[in-house]
Amino acid sequence: MNPTLFNRMKIIALAFCLLCSFSAKSQLVAGDIAFTGYNSNNSGTLQNDFSFILLVNIAAGTTINFTDNGYKIAGINSLNTIEGTLVWTSTTAMARFTQVYIRVSAAGNSIVSLSAGSIAGGFSNFILTQAGDQILAYTGTSASPTFISAIHMNSDPTATQAGWDNIAAGTTFTQNRSDVPPGLTSGVNCVAPDPNIGTSEKDNGRYNCTGATGATLASIRTSINTPANWSIQDFTNYTLPPTCTFSIGILPLRLLSFEGKAAPQANNLTWSTAEEINVKRFVIERSENALDFSSVGTIPAKNLPGNHQYQFADNNIPNSLPSYYRLKMEDIDGLYSYSSVVLITKQRNNRERFFVYRPAANLNALYIRSDNRVEQDVLIEIIDFSGRKLYTDRFQANVLNNGNAVVSINMLNPGSIYILQIKDGKTATTWKFIK
Repeated sequence: MNPTLFNRMKIIALAFCLLCSFSAKSQLVAGDIAFTGYNSNNSGTLQNDFSFILLVNIAAGTTINFTDNGYKIAGINSLNTIEGTLVWTSTTAMARFTQVYIRVSAAGNSIVSLSAGSIAGGFSNFILTQAGDQILAYTGTSASPTFISAIHMNSDPTATQAGWDNIAAGTTFTQNRSDVPPGLTSGVNCVAPDPNIGTSEKDNGRYNCTGATGATLASIRTSINTPANWSIQDFTNYTLPPTCTFSIGILPLRLLSFEGKAAPQANNLTWSTAEEINVKRFVIERSENALDFSSVGTIPAKNLPGNHQYQFADNNIPNSLPSYYRLKMEDIDGLYSYSSVVLITKQRNNRERFFVYRPAANLNALYIRSDNRVEQDVLIEIIDFSGRKLYTDRFQANVLNNGNAVVSINMLNPGSIYILQIKDGKTATTWKFIK
């Protein structure tokens, strides 16, 4: 081959690979995330934290900048430069409706707690002051930002819900003041939780879950960014993120249960419903990481009065790997919602020693049982990815042999991945699960 032609082909291939690597990262636009909680620092004695929710699926390597600098339109049309900026990056692909919790040190220069992703070091002065502040989320650079969401917790005599502080040209641009950043609309894709923004200022706020289930993604986004759907107060911090159940579509059915059990050659799923009206079908989806789901089968809905039982056998299962299942419940108009996630794990000898699942009626608990008759007491632990033990308890063998050990996960952050470890004196078995 001609060397010059070969070199040109290498350059083209390299450019193509670079293009692929860049396109793998999600390009976010206004409204692709929303803030769900905010606690001010209160002069260093209380938490300096916030939470946000993804309203779209994002790829690994997606970066979002969070700054408590305000934005002034009149005269300068730019961000302030006296406060801090956090550069957050998703380390794995993340699903829509995942919430992320970030707590910064009182000094504003280090991360105390992070539920997902990573944050680059070297930042300073990220301090949410009790005198009023804001967090603006953007992609790109501080000189040329593309704003995707924002939350404002300040009060100013000139402030309005439509424009926030409405900072006039020539007036002081203090650290706690901000206009609505360009490209955003308050109440649609950003929020000032205090409806009395011109006369009062609250230190802390949390979305109260009103409208978390809606007919469209746009309606859910609007609900999160509506001040009336927020709880606000001074001094006492809120627990973040809020424990809301987010889903698109309000289906005319009640899911009474959804459970899974391993068999030698299959994973068997069962569920029951009530009040089915115009329901089209159930799509059974499986994942190996609790984030990326794909369909493995469908079951048509019965659409009759009363209670109904369904079952599905997944015969094409990866050996020795955990399988996460959920139901996508669709109606005849195209609306849908998801069930809770059920985890089934198979041992290498194709015999399941323990069964772990989350019933639809209680999403804040793991139910654990054994059909192989454990002989000793069982130690159950929940560990986060930094190695911290968040839960430890010991259950008598007869509890798992004759029923279920019930483990509360109410204290865990929704959307985060944890490790469940079960020790029975003979084996130590671990699973990854997502809250």
